[in-house]
Amino acid sequence: MPFQRLFDCFFSEENIQNTLILFYHYNQLDDEDVFSKIIIEVLKNEFNPCFTEFGISPFLSNVFIFIPYEALSKQQLQICRDFCTEMHLSSTFNAVQEIGGGLHVTRINMRSNSRYVDSAMVLFACKILLESVQNDEMAYDLSNVVFQRITSVLSIAPSRIQQAEHMWLNYKNSRQT
Repeated sequence: MPFQRLFDCFFSEENIQNTLILFYHYNQLDDEDVFSKIIIEVLKNEFNPCFTEFGISPFLSNVFIFIPYEALSKQQLQICRDFCTEMHLSSTFNAVQEIGGGLHVTRINMRSNSRYVDSAMVLFACKILLESVQNDEMAYDLSNVVFQRITSVLSIAPSRIQQAEHMWLNYKNSRQT
């Protein structure tokens, strides 16, 4: 199914870290704490891909979080092509010309495929990314601050936070052996 393949090529366990890095690198957000803001936007917005002349935004509701086409892998580009082809063949797309110039294409009737990125997966990837740029003690403190900022804005079930912690501990243990 093209929709699931498109979702997975950005938000599977194997791809989510790279996706968050690319969101951070190419972000268009005007915020002091861009990393926390990106995590919050990923968690609160429904996956509804929007294709523009510049790249893909997985969230029509916030097109400032996007990845330029040239930053995508060959596999991701092919999956995007397949998704667009499926939209074209089934006539389930909407192309909109922006008033100030530009164009974006989205899928019509995405409600039947409503999908959000799993909060445990996002928090797990966030923790790994924060750990990779700092020493252990500093990473722990920094991830706590980021998690507090996220949970002050969004309601995340404690079970999802525990699942993220469990995933992170498994990841960390697998790297030590």
